[in-house]
Amino acid sequence: MIHQILTILGLGDGSMNGASEWRRRHIRHNTHEIGVQADVDIAGRTYKIRDWSMGGISFETPANAPATLGAEVDMDIHFRLPGETITIRQAAGRLVRDLERGMATEFRDMTPEMRRRFEQVLDMIHTQRFMESQLVVA
Repeated sequence: MIHQILTILGLGDGSMNGASEWRRRHIRHNTHEIGVQADVDIAGRTYKIRDWSMGGISFETPANAPATLGAEVDMDIHFRLPGETITIRQAAGRLVRDLERGMATEFRDMTPEMRRRFEQVLDMIHTQRFMESQLVVA
């Protein structure tokens, strides 16, 4: 629901992030900044997610890990939230960036189920932040 409100306001799709030719299509969420532990399983290995959006993820790898840009990958993505872990299974992606200590993928196909799970993660994060904001310290 929050995503729908942000989209109506022109904020949910990155539309206010600068000139149109440099705009991101999706808002990026840094896992450290929002206080969420998240990882991705690819080909039997688990990597810590740096940031994610509705368009893809960026994750940490050992230095100079071998990567083939354009390679197709299947991923299981896990978000560890207070009281619950949300898993997105068999997310299809493509490696689009090879970083010094990481890689980035873009999703090939955002299924309705994937979108629902990502929105569930965002709703839980926003709910947790709201709850924390209501705590009164005496």
